Amino acid sequence: MSSSHSYSRQSSGNIQEDGTITAAGKGQVCIPTAEKNAQFRKLKSIRDNQTCFDCPNTRPTWASVTHGVFLCLDCSATHRAMGVHLTFVRSVDLDEWTQRQID
Repeated sequence: MSSSHSYSRQSSGNIQEDGTITAAGKGQVCIPTAEKNAQFRKLKSIRDNQTCFDCPNTRPTWASVTHGVFLCLDCSATHRAMGVHLTFVRSVDLDEWTQRQID
């Protein structure tokens, strides 16, 4: 390779040229992970959000964007099986979120 080659930064999947992350191909920009985590810490500190909406499991780590409730891993699988047209679930810790999804 010669040093005369110039490389341009290209988009890869949901990561844009400027480093922002878009949500599931919808073109909406996800909020920074630190901000997402801070918002979820605040939401999870609310007593009603410390238990899975569908069962008595504590400390749920998934949420239904559609219904605005927290779910445990097992119940999130049930929601996923229902289909995104009924309930769209995401991991609170692993997935990126847009502000609109959190609101």
